[in-house]
Amino acid sequence: MKAIKKPDFMKNAILGNGHSAAFELICALLVFFVGSTATSLVQAPVLAFYMLKDGSYMKMLQNGSLDVNQMNRIMQSIPDWFVIVTLIAEFALLIICILYCKLIEKRNAASMGFQKKGFAIQYIKGLLIGAAAFVVAYGICILTKSVTIEGFNKDSFSILYLFGFLVGFLVQGMAEEVLCRGYLFVSLTRRNSVVGAVVISSLFFSMMHGMNDNMSLLAYLNLFLFGAVMALLMLRYENIWIVGAAHSIWNFVQGTIFGVSVSGIQIKRTVFVGKSVEGASFINGGKFGLEGGLSVTLVLLAGIGILVWSLYRKGMIISIEEDLELHTQEEQERLRRTEKERKAKEEFMQKMMQNMTQNPYFTNPNANSNQEEEKERENPFEAAPNGQNPNNGFDNTMQQRTDETGDFGAMIQQSQQKEESMQKQNQKATPDNVQDTGFDHNYFDD
Repeated sequence: MKAIKKPDFMKNAILGNGHSAAFELICALLVFFVGSTATSLVQAPVLAFYMLKDGSYMKMLQNGSLDVNQMNRIMQSIPDWFVIVTLIAEFALLIICILYCKLIEKRNAASMGFQKKGFAIQYIKGLLIGAAAFVVAYGICILTKSVTIEGFNKDSFSILYLFGFLVGFLVQGMAEEVLCRGYLFVSLTRRNSVVGAVVISSLFFSMMHGMNDNMSLLAYLNLFLFGAVMALLMLRYENIWIVGAAHSIWNFVQGTIFGVSVSGIQIKRTVFVGKSVEGASFINGGKFGLEGGLSVTLVLLAGIGILVWSLYRKGMIISIEEDLELHTQEEQERLRRTEKERKAKEEFMQKMMQNMTQNPYFTNPNANSNQEEEKERENPFEAAPNGQNPNNGFDNTMQQRTDETGDFGAMIQQSQQKEESMQKQNQKATPDNVQDTGFDHNYFDD
């Protein structure tokens, strides 16, 4: 038995607390539900605008009755511009996944495969791989005469719609890859083997499309294989740019270039007009599209084989014993880092508590004010800076005179003598100087 060695970018996620596979799947479902809800909120105003413009829908509203068959007809005839809006709205799912990894999983962008170095080259490489893979699958259908190309779509082709679908599929493909590979696949490797993470994340990817129209058993299998190819591609090149690009261009070439249903979704404004031959649905996938046929199965199996061989040559295919030893080392490293962070937090809290206990303001908030009041009572002139008493100007004057004479008692005596002198002068005042107040002027005499 063999295992796959974990690449370096995945080791950035080991600091987070890993969970069991079942719990990781539950978390992924919740993230997918929240992301889908956010996407629907973006789509809702546009859908309401489209529905209100439909005459048959307005009649149902006026009659107060809902015709299920009529609603299905309306939804099946949704125009291509709304499909573009739906694809671009997947940006909400992309943001939700990144925020969850950042805030809840405590993972950085590098652990999701967002490598800065050479990302443009990796993205272009992914575009080439995805386009080439689908062309091979479509070529198999042509060789087996299970599909036919009727020519260029002169009636409804639009360069504006072509660009709109390109942008939409670039967003949609990256959003699904961040959810299934950048988030779930990497998170699963913290407690599970890489091979186990490939299988579980691919199953999740397959079940995520279970509500699509015209699903079949072979379609489920192909979606699972597609998820495995994307996971192995991410392992081989150690970034998510290449898988996001490969997924996006696969859907774009399939639906917009060749006019094949993309997982059950049919696009009208395509470059070429193709037709699936009836009776050959086992090869061409029938109404679900090529992803429900044997031609895609063969291409994906070949892709898995090529990627496994490439991983082997890179030295990433190892024995089970080596994988267990590496997993043990990673777990020890995670525990060591966790313990180091815990001790650092404890030291920080201890220092903070020590500083608080040494500061009298925290132990006794009234201590400073009590000390200042006691100091003022002992010497009111030392309580203020520069030997000044801020209470009033008289005290400042007296302090200044004290500094000049050096004898506070003599100053007090001089003040008393002046006061007695002023009283004597008042006593010697003549009765004529006393104003008539209604009292006898002898009242002011001794």
